[in-house]
Amino acid sequence: MARRRSLEQLTVSKRVQEEFGKRLQAQRKGRRSQHELAAALDVTRTTISNIERGRHRIFLDQAYLAANALGIPLSDLLPALEHAFPIVGVALEVGAEVKQTSIVRVSEIVTTLQQSTVSERTATADRSAPAPRRK
Repeated sequence: MARRRSLEQLTVSKRVQEEFGKRLQAQRKGRRSQHELAAALDVTRTTISNIERGRHRIFLDQAYLAANALGIPLSDLLPALEHAFPIVGVALEVGAEVKQTSIVRVSEIVTTLQQSTVSERTATADRSAPAPRRK
């Protein structure tokens, strides 16, 4: 059974799909029509439109086919890791100080969450592992 994707995973997926679509549209314009690209990917023109707007997930083989049809490297269509996982700055009020205790507390919370995640993965792996054979 497939696991449900977390909110973070869905957010990353949305950012990647939207950026891929923008790059695809920018590279396609002046080279091919949506109809021509659709034929190369064996999809409809509407699907190409939806991909370009970030509303349709594209399969990996389709990304390769699109790059080939446009005569460009696949890397020209793929968003950079920095786009998929942007660094989020912390905004503080002017003159506000971050207290050492706050930093320590946040560190403790992150450590607890990481340990919890590892424990959950271990428990899941243990449940799915086959039972040892007895002789």
